[in-house]
Amino acid sequence: LKEVLGRARFLKSIQCKHDEGLVLVKVYFKRGDSSDLREYERKLARIREVFSRIENPHVWPFQFWLETDKAAYLLRQYFFNNLHDRLSTRPFLSLVEKKWLAFQLLYAVKQCHDNGICHGDIKCENVLVTSWNWLYLADFASFKPTYIPHDDPSDFSFFFDTGGRRRCYLAPERFYEHGGEIQVAHDAPLRPSMDIFAVGCVIAELFLEGQPLFELSQLLAYRRGQYDPSQHLEKRLQYS
Repeated sequence: LKEVLGRARFLKSIQCKHDEGLVLVKVYFKRGDSSDLREYERKLARIREVFSRIENPHVWPFQFWLETDKAAYLLRQYFFNNLHDRLSTRPFLSLVEKKWLAFQLLYAVKQCHDNGICHGDIKCENVLVTSWNWLYLADFASFKPTYIPHDDPSDFSFFFDTGGRRRCYLAPERFYEHGGEIQVAHDAPLRPSMDIFAVGCVIAELFLEGQPLFELSQLLAYRRGQYDPSQHLEKRLQYS
């Protein structure tokens, strides 16, 4: 173990040293429940198997997982930069480099959807960038809920708020109302349109120099038709 990364609550991220290099370990501590994780393991195995057949992939699945009595562990190769880090690191990205990263991200999502895989939690922290600006989409969230209540921010904070930044790129339809007309299951299948909304938000953040398109409160207002990000977006782009 080298270092604990971030402040996420659902999965703790730990940088570890391996004989072949650095790895990232995401740890889920069992909280006294007797959850059966075999279905999630099956989904992880399918994602890894499907992506292993892709030529020139821009996707990076978890490579190994392990379950014990007290915890479950997800492992993948460690990358030194994600897109959130890269946007604040000198030398800053040129316009051409931003377009190149945006293209690769769109292509990564195409590779996912063409193979029947949805990501479920696309955000800058899950977009990995190498020193030569090669991009990989990682940390597929097949084990996170598809739908969360709109009136209980604790679910969003627990599952999706990385580092307490309150940036929210979940599609509006992923929030539901308790007792509403539409009843949803937390583990209902993800839809490609949900990923597309998140990708648009990440690309906006890329061209807005790291400024978020939505925080949680703004996205919920957008869902109700009470917030329009286009004016903020146009104003920022005029001065970029």
